Amino acid sequence: MFKVCTLGKFCVTSDDCEGVLDDASLRSDMLKKLFVYLLCNRGHIISVQELSEALWDDNETDNPAGALKNLMYRLRTALKKTFGEREYIVTSPGAYSLSKDLEISLDVDEFVNLIKLASERKDKDEKIAALENAIALYEADFMEDCTSRYWVLTASSHYSSLFMGAVRDLTSLYLEEEAYDEAERIINKGLSVDKVNDELWAYLIKAQIGCGKLESARKNLQSAKDILYSALGIRNSEAISEVEEMLLKLGAGTEYADADSIRYEMTEQDAPEGVFICGYPVFKEIYRLESRKLARLGMAEYVMYLTVEVSDGYSAPNEKIESFFIKQGMERLEECLRSMLRIGDVASRYSDCQYIVLLPACTYENVQGVAARIIDRFSSDDKNNKLVIRCDYNEVCEARPKRDR
Repeated sequence: MFKVCTLGKFCVTSDDCEGVLDDASLRSDMLKKLFVYLLCNRGHIISVQELSEALWDDNETDNPAGALKNLMYRLRTALKKTFGEREYIVTSPGAYSLSKDLEISLDVDEFVNLIKLASERKDKDEKIAALENAIALYEADFMEDCTSRYWVLTASSHYSSLFMGAVRDLTSLYLEEEAYDEAERIINKGLSVDKVNDELWAYLIKAQIGCGKLESARKNLQSAKDILYSALGIRNSEAISEVEEMLLKLGAGTEYADADSIRYEMTEQDAPEGVFICGYPVFKEIYRLESRKLARLGMAEYVMYLTVEVSDGYSAPNEKIESFFIKQGMERLEECLRSMLRIGDVASRYSDCQYIVLLPACTYENVQGVAARIIDRFSSDDKNNKLVIRCDYNEVCEARPKRDR
């Protein structure tokens, strides 16, 4: 029996020998991706074309069939060196598959089965046991260092969603039982995977209130607010507002502070560098403040809209792959904005494919120049010419007049 771990540090072990196949012994992310793709599709014959699309972008290799053949040779060699001589991979015309003789236990399969088992159990103790085992298996996101491939990202999102659901379900069960320390342990594991989950932060604060850790609860309330505001531009979600009210009623709210303390809390701790990137709700408030200032001073200021689109010369095989490339493009666009915009500029992600940028003290001609430089930088980083940036800009407008009722 081969046991494969993909939810954390990648490794393969066998009941028949002491060898371990891991990142250190493979020494190649490509070999790891190939092996895991074969494992996830075991029982199926996989065409060379499908495997090539799973491993490389278009035009990334001139001879995908040849490159794949070489990888298969290297993978077979690594498996034989670690676990001994036997047939691991079967070659057929234009396709490959794992040998049906291999007994394989894949951690993601066990994880999904435990989640399903928990949903079927009526007995609370049995449900808790299944959820505990599932959560214990989840040490990190699926193939977390290989998420540049669309199939890894899709699978990772699915397993992450199941994990967060298991954390919420088990936390609710422990809170019902007033097992606050157990609940806190599970919540902290969930937050180690998703720090911007406001529901988990609220659960953590409730658990700490339940066991009398009011000071820890107050500190975590502030941590939750800071993290959610920094990452998402959310000042107070419904879940966080609820626990904040609970703390205030218990007398654990914010105490009086003098002017110097308040100023210190508001001041950035590190010297500011480059563009200020924030959530859209924060951007909107900054925009409105700038609009009021400009109306008073009689000056012009510009806002720029940057949209990542699939280029006319590329047609994605399906919507998932197109979304995957758009996501990569948005990450690259953020890097361009961070490296090219100035202190005082403000940028925010408006949607899955669009950034919006406020450019104070910038003439119309300067705005055109900024847009051209961003587009040039983005294009130079896109070697496969799959994506383009569409840029629009206009003046910051004054407040809209109220409509007659």
